[in-house]
Amino acid sequence: MEKRNLILFNEQRRNPLIDALEVAGYEIAQDVWHPTSAQLRRTELAWVNFYECPKRPWRIAAFKQRMNSAGVPVLAWNRDAPSYKGRPAWRLWLLSRLKLLDIYMSHSLSDGMGFGEQQLLMPNATDITRYNLAGRTWEMLADPAFYQYDVSFFGGLDAANHRGQGLRVQFFNELAARLDKLGISHYFNDGKGLDLMGQIDLIQRTRINLQYGATCEYPGHQPGGLPERCFGVQACGGFLLSDRRPHSRDSFTLGADYVEFESMDDCVSKIQYYLTHFDEARQLAKAAYQRVQDAHTYAHRATQLVNTVDAWRQHRRLAVA
Repeated sequence: MEKRNLILFNEQRRNPLIDALEVAGYEIAQDVWHPTSAQLRRTELAWVNFYECPKRPWRIAAFKQRMNSAGVPVLAWNRDAPSYKGRPAWRLWLLSRLKLLDIYMSHSLSDGMGFGEQQLLMPNATDITRYNLAGRTWEMLADPAFYQYDVSFFGGLDAANHRGQGLRVQFFNELAARLDKLGISHYFNDGKGLDLMGQIDLIQRTRINLQYGATCEYPGHQPGGLPERCFGVQACGGFLLSDRRPHSRDSFTLGADYVEFESMDDCVSKIQYYLTHFDEARQLAKAAYQRVQDAHTYAHRATQLVNTVDAWRQHRRLAVA
């Protein structure tokens, strides 16, 4: 039997999980809806854009039938749940009933919407070949004099062009005013033009790195899964203080390698606490760094996906035996 080392990737934009699969040795064939028999024999999985399912359900259904007949699962990875980029509720309800996917992956399953025969929690992660200590040592990061800012955040802060960033802009405007009154230094910026080394430098020279909201979270929707920031900050040795999010406890241990806040008042209170308990914050940052190294790289996510596909294929073999 030929080795299944081909992935059919029918999505326009690549993502870090598909990149990790390529690094792991898989060949990526993009925009292949009608593979040859030779391709099918070595296809590990077929990947589609989640938003193709409500737009072209018959196309996806026919594709799934062809793939399944060759022992290939069809899957999608949705990183926008539970807001789904504002898609109408009736369309999502219908899609959840159709079950056009064999495996539905998402960074959040908190709303209970099941779009596949199997639902798989697939959190974001980080690429540690890019986000890492960048030559700095834990001894350097343990020196209070090394830091430039007390609190910082960089990311989407463009409410005029992104509806999902409006609440975030309001939050950081209010937080900035409150921190100014307390004499706490801060740097809140959209991040445009900040290159990789600039990002790492800002993370490492800030005592408390914040996470709040996500561009994909439209007003009126509950928060989704953990953004990449929740893993990348920690991979660089930074201390992270995050808004409360579904699935945080699936990836970290609250109080041991992860800290959340519930409200503006709680955020300010925790900022004050960890600024005056610097050593405790650094211990948490070091524990979080190790947790990311051990469980939250995209190489880990690629392994999880391959194992899931192997189990899917084994289940099908047993079902027809």
